Amino acid sequence: MKKWLEEKGLSEAEKLRQRNNATYRRLLPDLIKYNEGKWILICEGDFIGIFSERKDAVEEIKRRNLVDRYNLLSPITTQKQKVTFGLGMY
Repeated sequence: MKKWLEEKGLSEAEKLRQRNNATYRRLLPDLIKYNEGKWILICEGDFIGIFSERKDAVEEIKRRNLVDRYNLLSPITTQKQKVTFGLGMY
């Protein structure tokens, strides 16, 4: 499957999703130390911020006009979870 994807190329959406995931994984060790239980917001691979409440992160998405972009909004935790990615969070 990996070889097939490399040959076919990734969609722009998949590239942005992978960038978000890579940023989260890179930051996770420090995030867990100091911010476990809070929420992280990453947009198209760029770290946006850490928020105490999910609603505060959603407000930041609106304030920065990131609604129609690929965002990763996740609780900061070491537990694996299913996260929905993509456009139109609302």
